[in-house]
Amino acid sequence: MLARGASGYLPYSLGSAAILAAVRVLAAGETYIPVEMMAQSETMRDKVPNYLTRRERDVLNGLLAGQSNKEIARIHNLSEVTIKHHLKSLRSKLGARNRTHAVCRAIELGIADDDTAFA
Repeated sequence: MLARGASGYLPYSLGSAAILAAVRVLAAGETYIPVEMMAQSETMRDKVPNYLTRRERDVLNGLLAGQSNKEIARIHNLSEVTIKHHLKSLRSKLGARNRTHAVCRAIELGIADDDTAFA
């Protein structure tokens, strides 16, 4: 579906809060696919190379390196509020409850860069 131009996939099983979050992601021009669907087959990196935005990947790499929001913001010349926004979006896409869970999910789903996963 994605290869043919779809922006994402919303299964009937999504709850109302998840649908609202997915629509927000799609309205922002990003791709939405439930993490459970991606984990069923190939890794996210192989299946959907643009699943995460560049900034979400920057934040993820910062998390993998053990950096605080302030450190990530300073490195990328952004505000901490902006980093928190990207972190919230990243957590939503990964189905993570917090930043530590986001790191675990990224490693588990194969979207963490191998060289930063254990930095």
